[in-house]
Amino acid sequence: MNQHNGRPILITGSIRSGTTWVGKILGASPQVAVIIEPFNKLHRMGTFGLHWQYQYTYVTPANEEPIARALRKTLALKYDVLAQIRAIRSPRNIAGFIRDFTRFQYGRFIRHPRVLLKDPIALFSAAWLAEKFKMDVVVMIRHPAAFASSYKRIQEPNRFADLLRQKELMRDLLYPFEDEIARYANRPVDLIDQAILLWKITFHMIQKYRREHSEWFFHRHEDLALNPQHQFKILFSQLGVPFTEKIERTIIKMNGRSNPVEAPAGQLHCLKRNSREVVKIWKYRLTREEIKRIRQATEELASAYYSPESWK
Repeated sequence: MNQHNGRPILITGSIRSGTTWVGKILGASPQVAVIIEPFNKLHRMGTFGLHWQYQYTYVTPANEEPIARALRKTLALKYDVLAQIRAIRSPRNIAGFIRDFTRFQYGRFIRHPRVLLKDPIALFSAAWLAEKFKMDVVVMIRHPAAFASSYKRIQEPNRFADLLRQKELMRDLLYPFEDEIARYANRPVDLIDQAILLWKITFHMIQKYRREHSEWFFHRHEDLALNPQHQFKILFSQLGVPFTEKIERTIIKMNGRSNPVEAPAGQLHCLKRNSREVVKIWKYRLTREEIKRIRQATEELASAYYSPESWK
């Protein structure tokens, strides 16, 4: 029997690191059903029936009971129709409701797939998720300049106050950054400086996970993007998901050289892109001063993942 049989999958890591892209490709398998960011404060209530007080919620024994109860329903593909109906505010909400409900019902009663949570916002709770629900975990890593470039493009909101208000999170995991987080939470901060701090926090966590969880799978965005057919074949094998000709065609279609490099203006995700060129797009989006500032602030930590040549 496949050692992964029936185990949920968690795709987490840094935001803006390709988790949506990786989830989409894995979701091309009929054996995988993708749930998008249940830890996001903006999630649809039908897919996960709990409101979050904070973005980047840290789950502990003190707050786990209602979260675990709601996640069990999500992982069982039990769609909360009433909760979603109460949350409808626009025709777009109705379209999302129909799409999600259909996908959940199809997965639950026809396909019986493994459920994949695509959720970088769950990073601080990844160990809890893995232990509580026996998940296979994939952690995505991205170059700090590429991360900052994407963060700047979408003008990510300042979420540092949500970190600071979680006393257990600061005490257990983020204490090395408490002073910086407090400064950033209480005043307007340049987007590049925000990106630098969030990258450092994220990769502080990823280093901790690499030390403590040798059974997890750690992948750099750049490796998958530069050689997608080969690297995704490795990832599928690690997760015990069959790598079929259909999957390979999907990868070629989504990452081919004829695809655009840039996402359209105002669009959060564009999954059909020239992945090989996306790897170096930060070199054109960022100024020389910004690249220098990012490198100086992150290189000590980044050197565990990226060589000096990666900055050229």
